[in-house]
Amino acid sequence: MKAGIISDSHSNPWGQQTVLREIREREIPIKYTYNLGDVSGMFPAVIEAVEKAREECKVSLLGNHDGVLIHCFEDDPRREERIQALRKNRTRIMLANRQDLFEWFGSLPIDFSEQGVYFVHNSPFGEKNPNKIEYMLARFGQGMRDPKDPKFDSEESRLLQASNFPQQVIVRGHSHLPSVHKIKRGLKKVRNNMVSVERLGVNQDNLEVNIDPDFNYIVTVPGGRYR
Repeated sequence: MKAGIISDSHSNPWGQQTVLREIREREIPIKYTYNLGDVSGMFPAVIEAVEKAREECKVSLLGNHDGVLIHCFEDDPRREERIQALRKNRTRIMLANRQDLFEWFGSLPIDFSEQGVYFVHNSPFGEKNPNKIEYMLARFGQGMRDPKDPKFDSEESRLLQASNFPQQVIVRGHSHLPSVHKIKRGLKKVRNNMVSVERLGVNQDNLEVNIDPDFNYIVTVPGGRYR
């Protein structure tokens, strides 16, 4: 399966268009182009970003910024810059009398599966309720620490869930930090070295991984990048 994935464009249609142009140059059609959420946020051009996502992506998911925008839940009060940016996004939509955009955000699913690949904005684990901030902002990284890591916490660990996840490949956005977690499939108990992680280096443009049928993979794509 050859797919084009865009995530975390945050009301920036200029970066969004750059990514989509590269996807099309690689001859990936709209039917295999997926948006992992957070179309809204930090930049001002929310209307243009939404329209581009609607035109160019087969599926768009709900991100945490999008959830805050349409009042699914309240944001972390310490993130004042994000709260103010989303207020401006909301005001711009209202001044343009574009209620249809609020309705579009409200219609977005929080996950999607196709051909053995599971797409989600942030964490694939936990109750899938877009109105719960705990799900939308789950600390994915903490739960994926190997038992040999000094900061490993058995209460937070999601390694066994990842090992037994029904889809072999999970693709997520949210963190803006590209990586691939590789976990042995079908494990019954946590053990040392059960997960390995590859991250995109500072001077790297690509992170290539061969899919082994004996492993599950969690791919984190960076904001505004093609994978």
